[in-house]
Amino acid sequence: MKKNKKKSGFLKKFLKVIVSIVLSLILLLLAVTCIGIVGAAANRKFISNSIKPVEYDNQLVPALDENGDFNFVTDREFHILQLTDIHIGAGFLSIRKDSMAINAVCAMISAEKPDLVVVTGDIAYPIHVQAGTINNKRSAVMFAEAMEKLGVYWCLTFGNHDTEDYSFYTREEIGEIYMNRELYPHCLLQSGPSDISGFGNYVINIKNSKGELIQSLFMLDSNMYTEKRFFGLYSEYDCVHADQVDWYKNKLVSLKKDNNDASFKSIMFMHIPPKAVKDAYNEYRENNYSDTEDVKYLGGKLGEENFVICSGDEDFGLFDACVDSGSTQALFFGHDHLNSFGINYKGVDLRYSYSIDYLAYIGIAKFGAQRGCSLITVKPDGSYAYSQENYYQDKYISSKPKEEVTLEDMYEVENSDGLVPDGYIAEGLRSLLDLNLKSNKTVVNSIFVNNCLPYDSETVKEIDGKKYYLVTDKKYKNYGDLESFINNVYTKNAAEKIMKEYNIYKNEDGKLFVLSSAADKMKGQTIDYDSHNFEVTDYGPDYCTASLEIKDGEGNTLKEAEIKFVKESNTWKLDLLVF
Repeated sequence: MKKNKKKSGFLKKFLKVIVSIVLSLILLLLAVTCIGIVGAAANRKFISNSIKPVEYDNQLVPALDENGDFNFVTDREFHILQLTDIHIGAGFLSIRKDSMAINAVCAMISAEKPDLVVVTGDIAYPIHVQAGTINNKRSAVMFAEAMEKLGVYWCLTFGNHDTEDYSFYTREEIGEIYMNRELYPHCLLQSGPSDISGFGNYVINIKNSKGELIQSLFMLDSNMYTEKRFFGLYSEYDCVHADQVDWYKNKLVSLKKDNNDASFKSIMFMHIPPKAVKDAYNEYRENNYSDTEDVKYLGGKLGEENFVICSGDEDFGLFDACVDSGSTQALFFGHDHLNSFGINYKGVDLRYSYSIDYLAYIGIAKFGAQRGCSLITVKPDGSYAYSQENYYQDKYISSKPKEEVTLEDMYEVENSDGLVPDGYIAEGLRSLLDLNLKSNKTVVNSIFVNNCLPYDSETVKEIDGKKYYLVTDKKYKNYGDLESFINNVYTKNAAEKIMKEYNIYKNEDGKLFVLSSAADKMKGQTIDYDSHNFEVTDYGPDYCTASLEIKDGEGNTLKEAEIKFVKESNTWKLDLLVF
């Protein structure tokens, strides 16, 4: 009898412990949920109270055509702003970082005043261990409200994180939220054909006032994962499927038919980069980071940890279809938050965008070099211009103060920009073109001191009563003679300035001589590399400008210069030089 009482007492205590644990977990879950809801509400209040509509002079308004496609009509340039990987968690762990992401997005859109914003996936990040929730609807609503408050037309392609298998809402359900035209009339997302893979395969057209099709913007769902392991945390990335490729090809045919069989240009947006990006970069890498017949490097960084390109490994013919079409001139994507390079492969541009992410990559909030947007300007003839814009520029004025970040790269960058003249100050020029805002010893030394002008002080020539040294080419054998070397490194105008700056004389035999006093002065110069000031002032896909102040070891200014690099025939040259 006593034993039964003891057993009964132990069981009651055990059950009480279990009930207490369960109740504690329930209370904790409720507390976490409440904090997340309150935090999301606070960010939505910030959007409602602080975000102002974009001030347009004459905003273009799209209209649906008989095919159900949205069309913009204009005879001027059409401005697209691409955003990617916003990563709004909308949970109790991401409240502050969500605010920072919204702040950045709204600042850039307000300044650029684009005709259309294209978001290439991962608006939401319902990863429980980082966001504190798996409710992906809150992220979608928060972002849609911000875009509607700005009053800018926008569209999206879905990313792999927008609708994780374990998150509350599916692609279709999130899509229905965005496509609620009563709440969000500026969102141009369409569900697309229901009988093909993915959700949100659709097209937006740009036409001129004559009704001629200038550019078609294809939005494709690159899907999510092909293989899932351990609750979806480790997966192989998917890609655009064969039925989507067929839809794209058929749509090109129908668009051309509707355009009186006249040719037109098109560009494509998706989240996960196609396998062709990895193929193209590997060919570039294997060719010692030099262009090939099929590959032309367009600049930017391969900055992911371990230099990875996170494309899918499957290929259902999308890129080949783009090449064969003769229409599609570029593909734009995101997914890899630290990759920002572009590469032309078989005539088609493949381009990463800057990303927004403050949350997904652990520690990324403190790094700012990769954070920003891409600007795509469609010209009236269907061609396009492209640039990437960093968020931390002064032109982007945010509602809340910007956070302090470093503009250093988060990880080691492979080949940085790649666009480096063969054999010439590769590491220095690479760092400069990488726009990492760091001083660089090699580039300064090579441009401004005697490394740029090797000479033989024992071979002297008298010219007009002045002593000149013979300029040798021993250090730069690949260029034949120094004149050839200069012409390979500098543009023609800059070469003439260099020749004049250093009093370089060419005799009747074609040999070059440098004024001895100028050479001796250069030889005696010393530079304090830690104290000179270097600042990038402007840059684009084919140019870079910077200001440079060089000081000696005592802090005295030796030279001040405005430097410009330009790209000529796929070769970067110095087009300085204003001393």
